[in-house]
This record gives sequence, structure tokens and C-alpha cells, in this order.
Amino acid sequence: MGIDIYKADLARISSAELYEAVKSFTRVDEDLDQRPREGYVLDFKQEWGDKALQTVAAFATTFGGLLLIGVSENDGRPDKCVGVQEKGELKTRLASIIAGNMVPVPPFWIADCRLPQDATRSLAAVRVGQSKEVCLITKKGESHPVYVRFEDQSVPANAAQLRSLIDKEKRAIRPEGYTARRANEFQNTLNVYKKRAQGSGIEGSQTFFRVFLVPDDHPRIEIDLTVENRFRETVYRNFQGHKGLLSGTAAEDTKGPKDSFLMALTLSPAGYDYERRWAFTASGDVGFVTQSVMNVGELGAR
Repeated sequence: MGIDIYKADLARISSAELYEAVKSFTRVDEDLDQRPREGYVLDFKQEWGDKALQTVAAFATTFGGLLLIGVSENDGRPDKCVGVQEKGELKTRLASIIAGNMVPVPPFWIADCRLPQDATRSLAAVRVGQSKEVCLITKKGESHPVYVRFEDQSVPANAAQLRSLIDKEKRAIRPEGYTARRANEFQNTLNVYKKRAQGSGIEGSQTFFRVFLVPDDHPRIEIDLTVENRFRETVYRNFQGHKGLLSGTAAEDTKGPKDSFLMALTLSPAGYDYERRWAFTASGDVGFVTQSVMNVGELGAR
């Protein structure tokens, strides 16, 4: 099996191994439609330039990625391994440019190799890790300091994307145990209630099924009426027969985004009232709880 340049230790790979890995990966000897296509984590550049630096920045602020320098492209696919004219080590020059024109410097690894057919030209593999901080391009003349990856393009971050990146950076420095504490708080909101067997009022159900997901990292969700209605319709679409049964904390006519949304359904199979609840938060937490089993005494009384 060949070397995987997405995972290989670029500090230890030899020139010959890198060249064969690039040729194997790009499949330039095969038909164009059989070759890999540029995307969120892959890009080809025939020469190093401002576009390449922007791609490194975009990879760092999005998902990380692999940039192959010295590989021409045709319709987003590798065309030829043409190499870059270079007297010294290409990786030394590229590392200096990245480190000298980005703040903070993202995690990155570089390996280069000479073309067997032309020792004056080099290929380079630049692998960029996802940064926990917003990486700024500080090069003089750059009008857009922050870039993000969108499909196969590196584009300037807009206001919403900048907000998301700043929120991501804040989440990265949260204290140890933050997610576990948030999960505990969220599950405590997922309770169901039933009518008391005797008298009035309600009580918490002792038999229930509860499932919830609390992501460690998720872009903030702006919860407004549109989002609430979309969530409700998703529930109705997947739980046939529930439409029209909404009660409790239905969508409210709020004046601004909320931190969470809870919807409760009261169901009455065979005259027995019980609840199902769905909830989600601005942090991306989502959960569901339902009463699962009635106890034997209650069944006998009915």
C-alpha cells in the first residue's frame, strides 16, 4: 500500500517516497475524471503565491487540509506535476513565508522533493492543521486578513463567519469538564410528567426513555420563531399523528434570539395522559424524553 500523504510523517518521508506518493495520489496518468477533485480539504497550486497563502489560512480556520505545490490543475483536478523552479529547499522558503505572514501561525507540516526528470524543479506537500484560534494574514497589501474554505474555494470571511470563528475560539479555551457539566444541566431539563392517579395535579414520571446529544463544539444557533417552527415541523414529519397536540412551551412571540427551545406534547392513549418532550439549545444540544412504561398498579386500576 502506498503512502497516505494526508497522514504520513512529512518530517521523515524521503524525496523519492514523496514524489511517488504525490504521483499516486494525483493519478495524473489516468483519465481526468479519475483524479481527485479539489474540495474543502484539498487544493492544487502550480506556483506559490498570495492565493496559496490564502488557502493555508482558509484551511487553518475551517477543517485543515492538504495543499500540493507544483501541481497544475484542470477543472479542479490535478493536471501535471510540473514542479516549481527552486534553487534551494522549497519547504524552507514556504515555511518562512507562512510563519512570517500569519498570526497566530497555524500548525503545519511541509515536505518537498525534486522532480526526477528535472532537478531544478520541486514539488511540495503542505499539510495544514485546524487552528483553535482565528488565523490572520498579516502580509502587506492583503485586504482580507481572514479566509475560510468554501467547497473548493478560499474566500474572505463575511461578518457571520467571523462571528462563528470568534465563538469557536472562545469555546476552545473553556475550562476542563465544561461539556460534561453542560450535559448534566441539559439532561435535567428533560423531564416528563403525568397526572396523579388520585386527586389533582401532576407528578414526575419514574419510567421514561431519554436520549440527548451535547456536542463539544458547535456554531451558535440563533433561535427565533423561524428556527422553532422548522424544528416543530421536523418533529411532526418524523412522528406522524403528533401534529396539533403541541402544548406547554410552544413557540413564543419573542423579540430576539433565545438560548433554548422546549416543545411538549401531551398524548392520551386509552385515556392515559403522558408527555413527550423535545428540546434544543443555542449551543447545539438536542434531546428527547418520553414516558415509557406505566406501572402494574396503574394498569390494573384502568
